[in-house]
Order: sequence, then structure tokens, then C-alpha cells
Amino acid sequence: MVRRRGLDPPSAARDGRRARPRGPRAPGLVHRRWPGRRDLPRDQCRDRGRRAAQGVPRGRGDRGPGRTRRGQRRRRARRPAGGRPGRRDRHPRGSGHRLCARARVGGSQGPGGGARGRGRGPGADAIATLGSDAFVGDLAAVVRVPSLTGDEKPVLELLAERGEALGLRAELREYDLDSVRAHPDWPGEEAPRDGLWGLTLTRRGTGPRLALCGHVDVVDVGTEAWAHGPFSGDVADGRVHGRGSVDMKGGLVAALHGLAAAAPGREVVLHCVTSEEDGGQGCFAELERDSEYAACLITEPTGFETVCAQGGSLTVIGEVHGVAAHAAERLHGRSAIDAYLPVHQ
Repeated sequence: MVRRRGLDPPSAARDGRRARPRGPRAPGLVHRRWPGRRDLPRDQCRDRGRRAAQGVPRGRGDRGPGRTRRGQRRRRARRPAGGRPGRRDRHPRGSGHRLCARARVGGSQGPGGGARGRGRGPGADAIATLGSDAFVGDLAAVVRVPSLTGDEKPVLELLAERGEALGLRAELREYDLDSVRAHPDWPGEEAPRDGLWGLTLTRRGTGPRLALCGHVDVVDVGTEAWAHGPFSGDVADGRVHGRGSVDMKGGLVAALHGLAAAAPGREVVLHCVTSEEDGGQGCFAELERDSEYAACLITEPTGFETVCAQGGSLTVIGEVHGVAAHAAERLHGRSAIDAYLPVHQ
């Protein structure tokens, strides 16, 4: 049943009395069909488009619920004393906070910079340092230490110092390079080295252990000019500049601070490995020593995407034979390079 808003239905004839007359000033009417039906009388059709085209003014009953005249402000119902809506006023899907836009992690900032409310959990104060000067300062300091493949120990010593300052257990160890090279699954190497070092930073806990992993070695600086020094660690335009700031000292320092900020729980070990740029001997040697982990997260730059994949390297040592000959009898010789080309292609 549809009734014109704000009007009473016309009374029917009864007890010998006439019905209330219908007309332009009739109080209203009731019908059992929805407006706009073609089989209704024209005066019962709420044809707003036609009347607007003909300039017919609208009556009060034609305005839908909640709509006001142009230029008028809509009146809002006052909330009862107490400020909180009653049970009938609540949204059927839950309280109001579920329907709002997402708030900032940790709640809104109160006086003194602290967050208020129940959004702060264990480690919230430490998590706040991830975007602070402490994090940027640590990354810049690590970038300033040259760590070309084969010469990584100094930067490992710096990371061990920072890890201990953040409450982690640091273990710097040297692997037996001869034993690693003699292993049947040895991944190979491309850069000369006299020793092989590794660092683990552990957050003690219980349950199945988790691993974080990142490498500290970087490639050579190349021949192109640098706007900032390759090992300057300059902070400019919201970026830390220098060799390895992205690949992957940035991810390694982020893992370091994140591990220190995490709430107590499972034991997590951060592996700071070497020799990644020439085959991965550092990670290989550490996993040969200890590989009992439930899962591993590698903080390589992936454009903020979570990637589940496995990569590796393959080093091939081959021998191609030729025949040496004097320049005067070069046609009697055979070039080893020419013999290798089909293999390369």
C-alpha cells in the first residue's frame, strides 16, 4: 500500500453521510499499486519527468523521504542524551567503527605523540622506529662499509654490533673454505677470496624456528659517474644512496629492525650471508651447518609483492681441446675457441 507522504487517506461513505470529496485539494488517496504503473489514473501516477517538462510545480507529497527543497538545509534528528546509539540505532553489520575507513596502525596520536586506544600491541614502540632516523642511520652506516664479494667481514662485524645493541644474539663465524669447496654440491665461485664468513642474529623463542635471510656482498662500482659516492650512504630526496642500498642492504637492515621489534613468540634467526653475487657459497655453507627451519623469508626487493619461488645458480667447468700450430703452419692447427662456439650457442 502506498500513501502520499504526510496526507491522510480519503474517508469512505458510511452511516448515510457522503464521502469526503475528491479534487485538487483532496487530503490524499490510497491505492494498492506502485507509482508509475500505466494502468493507474493520470492523477495517481507520480510522473515527475512529464510534469517537470511542462513546468508543473511539485506538491509536498511528491518529495521522497529525506529530500529537501533547493536552498534549504536538512534537519538532523538529535541523538538522545548519553551520546551512544541504542540497540535499534546500530548498523545491522556491526558497530560504526567497522564501517569507517581504515585507521592508522596503532591508533590515533594522543598528546605527547603516543597512540591511544587498544591498537598498540607488544613491540609497538619498537615498530615505530622502522621509519625513524635510527633505521635510516643504520642503513646509511652499512652502505658506507664497502663489501665487494670476497671482502665482506667488516660489514658483518658492524651488523653484529647493531644486532647486539637491539637485543639480539649475534654469532659471527668463519667456515672451512676448503671443506665447502670440496663438497659435491658446491655451487662454485667467481670472485677470489681467502676466507668465507657468515653472521646469524637470533631472537630467542619457542616452537618451530623461522629464518630471515639477506646478503651483504655487492658488485663493483662500475665505470659510470655517480651523483653520490658509491659508498657515501648519503640521504637525499627521501632515499639512501650508495652501492647495495637496494640489493640488498636495505632489506637486510629492515629485517634486522623488524626482528628486534617483533613481539615475543617463535625463535627467528636472521642470516647475513656472503658470496651471493658469485654463486651463493655463504648461504650454502650456513645451511650445511644448520637447516632446521620451518620457513624462510628472503628480503630481496620485489616491489612490495610476496613471491613464493626458488632460485639458484649453476657453475659449469668445461674443457675444450685444440691443436697448437706455428704461425707458418697455422692451417695445421685447430682453434679451441672455434670448437667452443657451438657449445656456447
